[in-house]
Amino acid sequence: MKKIILWIVLVITAGTITSCLDDNDFNYIEINGLKEDENGETIRNFDSEYSPFQGEELLLAPTFTFTIDSINPDVSYEWYINGIKTDVTTPTYRFSSDVIGIYEVTFTIVDNKTGVKFSANTRINVQSAYAKGWMILSEGADGSSQLSFVKMKIATNESGNDSIYYVGEDHDFVPGLGSGPQKLLENFNYVDYYNFGNSVVLNDEVIVMQKNKWVELNGNSFTREIYTEEEFMDGMPADCEPENAVMTYTSKCIRDKEGRLYFNTKAAINDFHAGKYMSDPLFGGQVFKEIYATNKATSKAKYFLALTKDDNSLVGIVDDGQANSSSEPYDPTMNMSSNRQNGNQVPITETDASNPQFKNISYNIINIFPHVIGESKPCNWVAILEKGGQYWFRDFTLELAYGNEKINIKADNMKVVSSSMFTNYKDAVAFPHKKFMMIANGNQLWYCPFEAGSNGTGLKLKDFPSEIASISYKDIAKYPYSGSKPEYNGHIGIGLTTGEFYIYEVIEEKDKNKVPTGTATLKQLYPNENTVDSNFGKIIDVLYKFGKLSNTVSYSIN
Repeated sequence: MKKIILWIVLVITAGTITSCLDDNDFNYIEINGLKEDENGETIRNFDSEYSPFQGEELLLAPTFTFTIDSINPDVSYEWYINGIKTDVTTPTYRFSSDVIGIYEVTFTIVDNKTGVKFSANTRINVQSAYAKGWMILSEGADGSSQLSFVKMKIATNESGNDSIYYVGEDHDFVPGLGSGPQKLLENFNYVDYYNFGNSVVLNDEVIVMQKNKWVELNGNSFTREIYTEEEFMDGMPADCEPENAVMTYTSKCIRDKEGRLYFNTKAAINDFHAGKYMSDPLFGGQVFKEIYATNKATSKAKYFLALTKDDNSLVGIVDDGQANSSSEPYDPTMNMSSNRQNGNQVPITETDASNPQFKNISYNIINIFPHVIGESKPCNWVAILEKGGQYWFRDFTLELAYGNEKINIKADNMKVVSSSMFTNYKDAVAFPHKKFMMIANGNQLWYCPFEAGSNGTGLKLKDFPSEIASISYKDIAKYPYSGSKPEYNGHIGIGLTTGEFYIYEVIEEKDKNKVPTGTATLKQLYPNENTVDSNFGKIIDVLYKFGKLSNTVSYSIN
């Protein structure tokens, strides 16, 4: 909702004001006001927020109607940027989005007859064209890593609601990445919440995992910041071949091809590279099958999970820490007492020691996904399990106990799901807000809710012309802050082995109580009329780029 501010400036000198209505005792001045439209707005065509890409010119052209002088009002205009008056005195303003940042723009109408001022504010968030959108990692004919991007915009649709539009693609737009592409990872910065006085905020970096040394890219410009191997204190060990990683604003952890973990505790939470990896692996070189990230998206996401190789047990690894001061005077350096336990291995305390559920797990863990919802809530997880050709979804909640010495189980539910969804398993994603799983099975895309009590049969939504290489998701919070806003559906991106890339809206069917019935349909959003070329070669991985950490856990159409 726009902030409408009314300033009335009346300089009244006794005996000099001419009355428009003589009441013998009082003199009155009839003051112009602004007419409200059917939506209660007085200054129109002036949104509360704009999100232009860097380099775009934004024309601001607000309109209004006076209650008295509605035809030819005697007015003047003022424009302010971040509280500073500009020299623009016209009713329109051309905002040049040259520098990434957030700007407060105030439009003021001055009634020259009375000096009354009417103002409205808007926030302009100038962002990189690559701030949010779909990343596609492909392998060139020569084995090179190729990164492409499908861009998105937010615009108001015919119903007056904000909608997401995919507005074009950049193919292989980052030269000289390397070779042997494997996977993409988005690493988020803490300045998403506290920018420590920075006017230009870098909220994320993108890690391109590849055989020929990992590269970490600036999330705005996609220029190289560093090669991951350069962050080892004494050089990356010769036998360390990185395979996966967990990266947050307080620490980084690499799992190499042999299953060893290398840890990096950061010295400042607003600097992606304020820290070094120890050249010796954690826990004396203990071997792990996999590590699973939370992105440290909430205050209780102070750990990540690791699966041991020797006994197939899940353990926690502490990832705590906070800034010395996140308010003025800012001090983003790490509070050493808060992160002294970072990298420690902690057990998951079983509710029934005679029947452990997280130690010596008898199931094959296909994957584990976080679905962290709510700032003060413990971490929720959902796992895909397999045993003897049968499959389960396991939905569980874990909380790191006070003192960071153990992890407590808050909830743990399992349900059988159809094995038809896994006859040729390729990939899966969990939609954390909508509580359903999307599964790539050969050339098929399946939908299945994962909460306890929901139907585990699953529903095949689509057959594609070739096998699926990778899928990713863009989920939007189930319930927006304002009850007047629509409830948005999630989006899924699908990359095929033959190079085609698609984006669909996932539309769940719901009963009269707005509870999902276990049925869904797809609406194609990309390719669309703006698409020039939707084939991206040999696709290895796709990943939606959220742009900032809060977009993964809170309501945001962005």
